[in-house]
Amino acid sequence: WMVEMLRRFNLPVTVMDEEKCVEIESSSGLDNPFESAQVVLLPMEMLLANPAREEQLASADFDLLVVDEAHHLIWPEQLTGEAETEAQSTGVQAYQMVEHLAAVIPGVLLLTATPEQLGRMSHFARLRLLDPHRFASYESFLEEEQGFEPVADVVERLLEGFEAGDETEALAQTLSQWLEVNPEDLQDEAGQLAVVNQLLDQHGTGRVLYRNTRQSVSGFPARELHAHPLPCPENYTDCQDLLTPEVAVDDWLASDPRVDWLVNQAQSLKPHKLLVIAHHAATVLQLADHLREKHGIHAAVFHEGMSLIERDQAAAWFADFEQGTPLLLCSEIGSEGRNFQFAQHLLFFDLPDHPDLLEQRIGRLDRIGQSDTIHLHVPYLENTAQERWFRWYNEGLNLFAKTNPAAQQIHTELAEQLKQGDTDDVIKASQQRSEALLQAMQKGRDRLLEYNSCRPEAAEALYEAACEAEQADVLADFMHQAFDAFGVHHEEHNMGSEIIRPTDEIHGYFPHLMEEGMTVTYRRDIALANENMHYLTWEHPMVTELLDMILSEEKGNTCFAALKGSGMKPGLLFFECRYVVAASGHADMQLSRYLPSQTVRLLFSETGIQVGGKLTEKLVNKFKVRVPRHTAMEVMKLKLNVVKQLMLKAESAIKEHMPDLLAASAEQAQSQLQAEIDRLRQLAEHNGQVRPEEVAHLEQGLSQVSKAIDQTQPQLDSIQVLVTM
Repeated sequence: WMVEMLRRFNLPVTVMDEEKCVEIESSSGLDNPFESAQVVLLPMEMLLANPAREEQLASADFDLLVVDEAHHLIWPEQLTGEAETEAQSTGVQAYQMVEHLAAVIPGVLLLTATPEQLGRMSHFARLRLLDPHRFASYESFLEEEQGFEPVADVVERLLEGFEAGDETEALAQTLSQWLEVNPEDLQDEAGQLAVVNQLLDQHGTGRVLYRNTRQSVSGFPARELHAHPLPCPENYTDCQDLLTPEVAVDDWLASDPRVDWLVNQAQSLKPHKLLVIAHHAATVLQLADHLREKHGIHAAVFHEGMSLIERDQAAAWFADFEQGTPLLLCSEIGSEGRNFQFAQHLLFFDLPDHPDLLEQRIGRLDRIGQSDTIHLHVPYLENTAQERWFRWYNEGLNLFAKTNPAAQQIHTELAEQLKQGDTDDVIKASQQRSEALLQAMQKGRDRLLEYNSCRPEAAEALYEAACEAEQADVLADFMHQAFDAFGVHHEEHNMGSEIIRPTDEIHGYFPHLMEEGMTVTYRRDIALANENMHYLTWEHPMVTELLDMILSEEKGNTCFAALKGSGMKPGLLFFECRYVVAASGHADMQLSRYLPSQTVRLLFSETGIQVGGKLTEKLVNKFKVRVPRHTAMEVMKLKLNVVKQLMLKAESAIKEHMPDLLAASAEQAQSQLQAEIDRLRQLAEHNGQVRPEEVAHLEQGLSQVSKAIDQTQPQLDSIQVLVTM
């Protein structure tokens, strides 16, 4: 998380553990260490081990709580009367802790790639954390879901090109049970889309749940399976029902054929990067020692016994294509969260006992940003549990070829039967059950979720706006000029990336430049595929601080120049000034949506007439030349009174310009926020899914935004005096 937040989004976070908290308390005098940072990253285990830290976190006035791998949270109601396992007990404690924090922190975001790993009740339990008012009863939730299918059918008809005609009145009649709609509303695509948006608003869990599936999001690679059946050694005879028999046998490295298989794969697949995942940390450590001592293969290791920094170092060593290791050995902890999409080969030293864990392992490589087909290498010992589970995953669930959302439910129904050895029957039943469940999942809630989670028209508009705002080429040109000006060396590295490093001639401080140098890229696709590169954007701290350094300097605030060869009469004086207009307020007001920071350019002739429309910035830059300092001073002495009068003209002009500018911004804010307020009021009347506090929050926000815009004042940014010659 720390690496992702920094390198993908340029957002530095403060990593907290118990030792860090104690250090802050003792050195700073703060009673609450969480008040020392704006963005905090911490392991859940820390809070579970020390309830006092949970109370401190709850009282630290955070705005947003993000919980990753939220499927590990277990609602107490999910458990039956059986004795809790240690993992279940931890999951229950974690759920209760998050429930406590969610009650006091305004924003809550739960993330999981396997939302139904523990069944429908666990799915409801997470929705309950997000909105306990809306999701108060599991029974009511199930009953409500049954009504989603007819809504989804109508949405699908409208989205797949419904043509107005004889059926329009019948469809309007069907819609009348949910909406006030007339046949005229369905005559064109815009009207149909408006009806769809209303339906999605009023039905399902779309206001609190978003799920993007591979069917709706492109960019994922193909998968290719390489199965490797191996003979089962004699010393595993008594543990053939174990997926990890090595844990039950001493000196297993000498007899397990998977070890020689791994050595051969590491040698034959050079120089490709190989990610190896085994369930137990002990297996990983023993394999690493064996590979190093017997075969001279130095592999990075990644397991739960390592500190966060040690795991980051191992991942960075593996990601380094020049001096790094081609082999990374991971325990099961490596199957969650980490991104290794720069590799194309995943080697399973063993198989997990749950299909979601299998998918999470594959997900380390099978991600957006993966540039090639991924190869899944699966060795298994013949006539053992490994072969049974491999066949079930491959033939029964087809998991090595693609994801299967029905796998969790089938695992719940058939896993015990598979453990008993009924492989062929389980595979046949799994195929049939999978087909039925997948068909059912195409109806009702899942379709509504998919439509609501990614609305193509809105998504495309957002994507185009984001691409336009990136201006990667402009940023690259700007940074190259800045590097040259400050004495920072830059050279091309690979396609789309470059290396920057300080030189002996560096001029003062350059923000966020590492002494050992950095590999940077201005392209998002390259950054996604290369964790070791820093992604420079206009929001990167290096860029923003560099801009602040330039803009906060007095040098450049005023300028005297001549216009040579412009064709205008020599001796004419022009006065140019620039004002910055930017609203200020709390970040959650998002004032830049309505009044983005902008520069107003005013250019006056010596007679006081505005001529900026004719003498454009492009023309000025075309004819502008430097003037000796003494000449500039002589001219300014002669024209000082004129310049002062023109300055007063500029102040008067910007004051006349501001009301129209602010009125347009206020109107835009009123239009957008009032539309959202009206929408929530309508939803509240229709199905009670919106609380009065939500409407009041938006109304208060509209009032604050309007006030902030109304109080905005222009700030003089720069002055330039131009003389023709």
